[in-house]
Formats: sequence, C-alpha cells, structure tokens
Amino acid sequence: RVGAWGAGRRDGAPFGPGEVARETLIDLRVCALLSLHRALARTLHRLRLAQSVHEVPPELTAAIAALARDVGAVTAAETIARYSDEPWRQLVRLNQEKLPMQRSADGAAELHQVPGRYRHANEVRADLEILRSSLVAVGAERLARAEVLPVLRQPEVFGFHASTLDLRHNSAFHEQALVQ
Repeated sequence: RVGAWGAGRRDGAPFGPGEVARETLIDLRVCALLSLHRALARTLHRLRLAQSVHEVPPELTAAIAALARDVGAVTAAETIARYSDEPWRQLVRLNQEKLPMQRSADGAAELHQVPGRYRHANEVRADLEILRSSLVAVGAERLARAEVLPVLRQPEVFGFHASTLDLRHNSAFHEQALVQ
C-alpha cells in the first residue's frame, strides 16, 4: 500500500494534532473516491453491450435490482430509463451513484455518508466482479479485461482511502493519540 506522512508527527510536536490527521484522512478518502468515480465514468463510456443482442446473466439483473434499492427509486429509475437496453451500463452508473460522495454545483466532491451507500471498498469490488463475470459470460472477455479489471484493482490497491497514513507517537502520547 502507498503510505503518507500528511498528518505530521503525533509525539507532542506542534502541528500534529488529531484535527490535522482527521482532515488528511478525509482528503485522502475523497481523492480515492473521485479517482474511482472517474474510472467508472470511463468504463461507462466504453461499455456498449445491449440486451437486445446479448442475453443478460441473472446475477447482473439481481445486482442491478439490489443497487437500485440502495440508491433510491428516483435515481434508479433515471439510470434504468437512460440506459434502457444496456444493463451493463446501468450497473456501472448505479455503482457511481452508490459511492459515498456527492458533487456540489461547483464540481467539488465531499463525503456523503447516508444509508445505502458503499461503506467499504470490498463492497464495490464485489459489484465490479459481477460486472466482470457477466461480461465474460456473454463472450466479452477482452472488454472485461481491458475495461473492468483496471477499475477492480483500484479499490483493491487504494481502498476508499488512497493511502495509508502513518501516525507516529511515543508512549507518553499513545493514549492521547487513541482518544483523538
């Protein structure tokens, strides 16, 4: 895993308080989620499989239904209507909607912890694995390898935090660091 010292030292040195660590962790989380959102957008753009041509695997249909429940009726209905003949794109778009972030009007991203959103990177990885296996099932193995595997690796490598954060402190400040 990639590591960082962005929060400063926790050994009593100035500029290393818990608030700095908290802000750094939030920034790293937002960066990881934005990167994943962009990767999903590229995949969404490149997936052009239609259910009128390919038989839709049942696990894909089930995953879309589960994601639709999680993101809410309005968002799900808009997504399904927009990609009415493209269930693979529906899944990717619903994955984007389920990420625990939202974009403001000025384009800035912020964390958005509400029920139904992903809490852990392994949850999005499980949904992306369904996308990958469903593409393989319809004979689109090269598309799965080229477009889905790189996105699948992103939460595997970076999680929802972009980097590990090293917190250094000595034993005199150990309890204080845990409380913060």
